[in-house]
Amino acid sequence: MPEPTARIMPIDTFGFLRVAIAKLDNVYFAGKAVPTRPKLSYIIIRKRKGGYGHVAVYELIGDVVHVLNFYHTAQDWQNKLQNEPQ
Repeated sequence: MPEPTARIMPIDTFGFLRVAIAKLDNVYFAGKAVPTRPKLSYIIIRKRKGGYGHVAVYELIGDVVHVLNFYHTAQDWQNKLQNEPQ
């Protein structure tokens, strides 16, 4: 059982994110560089324009896109990423 503070992503959101990151194979160049980690890029994924969404942080190694983490857009994701081990 998850800890009381753990948040579980709804299945529909998980599916939506999977579809969005599958598109990175063709549009990985559309991401922006993470200012504190220049080797990493990110994209913002939203279901509808102007709403909250998720940030997918990824790295391109060779010709393979590696999604490293997802953050909610309401989080201070750049600070969280900066504090994670490299």
